[in-house]
Amino acid sequence: MHAEVRAEGTPGSWAGLWLLLALRAMINPRLAVDLLRVLWAFRARQWYRRPPFLPLPPAAYIRWR
Repeated sequence: MHAEVRAEGTPGSWAGLWLLLALRAMINPRLAVDLLRVLWAFRARQWYRRPPFLPLPPAAYIRWR
């Protein structure tokens, strides 16, 4: 198996990444706009028809990533 390699200062979890991005977006509002555009681009199609009624990418894509 391979060892997990992480650059120094890199968040270790998804929650850490979200927190880091939120903090950076508060500092730079233009980044917040760009992050919202990226989130919208990766949303699942017809997300409003399936629970949990959030614009999340498909589960198969998340597993692949």
